[in-house]
Amino acid sequence: MSVVTGVRKGSVAAIAADTLYTMGDRPRRYGFFRDTSKLVALPHGGFVGVVGSTTNLMVMRSLVREHPKKLKLTSIDTIFRSLLDLQPILEERYRVRIDEDDDEQPYDSNQLELLVVNPHGIFHLLTYREVIEVDRFWAIGSGADVALGAMHALYDRIDDPLEIARAGALAAAELEITCGPPIEAESVDLLA
Repeated sequence: MSVVTGVRKGSVAAIAADTLYTMGDRPRRYGFFRDTSKLVALPHGGFVGVVGSTTNLMVMRSLVREHPKKLKLTSIDTIFRSLLDLQPILEERYRVRIDEDDDEQPYDSNQLELLVVNPHGIFHLLTYREVIEVDRFWAIGSGADVALGAMHALYDRIDDPLEIARAGALAAAELEITCGPPIEAESVDLLA
């Protein structure tokens, strides 16, 4: 369970995330474990925030290391094509589970929900390869509702997108039992 926030304002975009992991009912709090980051640096600049299973984070780190040229994350269309190209790798190399007996499932899932913040903008990537470009701010994960409320309250009052993204993630860490501090945050300059 997690929260990842993204904010775009002026010529800067920012991303923030909590650092709490859970193993069933037991939290893995910051300070007891070495790497609790939910943000992965991208090879062409920017970051991706990962929610869901801890394995999703390991898969994303591996994709960045082993397939950086396949991660074209510059627009809705290039991201969608990248996700299509990565699907066989996800299924074969990382054993993403596909439920072929589920007639309700419209497409094979990649099992990943991600928030990308890079020089091209902010993009929410969902499990069926949906790609949504974010204009102002967004949040994903179990603490998303709390984070969205906090960022909505602050967006027109604060100029710094990093401060807004951090405040959204911190609100979720304080008020959502499945999220926890400290908050990590990064920013990128947007292309004109």
